[in-house]
Amino acid sequence: MKKYTYLILFILLASVIAAGCTSSDAPKEQTTVKEPVKETSSNDESVKEASSNDETVKETTSSEEPDKEIVSTSFSDFTPYTDSTATSLQKESFFDENFKGKYVTWSGTVASVGESMGSYTVSVKHSSKSLISDATIVMRDDQKDKLLQLKEGSKITYTAKLTRYGELLGISGDDGTIE
Repeated sequence: MKKYTYLILFILLASVIAAGCTSSDAPKEQTTVKEPVKETSSNDESVKEASSNDETVKETTSSEEPDKEIVSTSFSDFTPYTDSTATSLQKESFFDENFKGKYVTWSGTVASVGESMGSYTVSVKHSSKSLISDATIVMRDDQKDKLLQLKEGSKITYTAKLTRYGELLGISGDDGTIE
């Protein structure tokens, strides 16, 4: 019986070690995209691709950050939030249609800065009527030095992708950067 117990423990330990060796910690592979340049004759008779010997190449790596389309630059664009007669369903619906999954650049006052489950967060008040905060943003890891400079009550302008609206927790976002 003791042998089976040790065997089961050994298998469990091996499984834990194997699970810890996933590729998520491995560096991201960069890919290069090569696009041939098309040339046109002066009289537009023909279009030909440049030969591979004298080809001009445009390189794009996957680590480049894509342009973020900013849909709002003012918290007041979320008008149902400040409307005392708006229901939570109306606020959620408005948020989902206009902001969910989209980037905003908003300014407010720092309510708190912290770290939770390995992520840096900043809570921001946008309205003087707010008790705690209106938005909680998970910041990118490269923002730590800027976050260390913040104090409660200081002004902040940030860009983030909004992910969720809730009546109690307010607005949530991620991929946050301090502007």
